[in-house]
Amino acid sequence: MKMKFKLDQISELPEYSGIYVVYSGAGKIIYVGQAQNIRQRWLNHEKRPILDKDYPDAQIEPVEILLQYLNRAEHLAYTEYQPILNINTPTMV
Repeated sequence: MKMKFKLDQISELPEYSGIYVVYSGAGKIIYVGQAQNIRQRWLNHEKRPILDKDYPDAQIEPVEILLQYLNRAEHLAYTEYQPILNINTPTMV
């Protein structure tokens, strides 16, 4: 079962490598990204102020991915969902 974390639960995010999918309160995917350590990435994430202001009910769903597949997984998630808060298309290596 996949876990989703509210914005006030950042300290409970896992510390593994992977991609993360951010959902609006209505369940729409609004952002995807990747990190070698998902919790550390979200402690100071540049999207956090936007989410706090415009999407206070957003939830983060981490998905564990091996380091060598991070770029590919992020690119595929971006291509599939076209999230509105992603500015640049992630590269696929």
